[in-house]
Amino acid sequence: MAKDGCDICGKTSEENKGCLIVDHDHETGKLRGVLCTVCNTGLGKLGDNVEGLTRALEYLNASN
Repeated sequence: MAKDGCDICGKTSEENKGCLIVDHDHETGKLRGVLCTVCNTGLGKLGDNVEGLTRALEYLNASN
């Protein structure tokens, strides 16, 4: 976890116009951490699961 910032990208609330979001698992309600809007939206658009992130990583790695 990043100190005083997004747990993924590390940007602080000041860098995110004062907006950090408490992220949670929508199925269990378990809190996961604090994210900026961009990282939170990115996770959601990738399916909010490991499989979606893995497919994205495989896609990016294949293009290198």
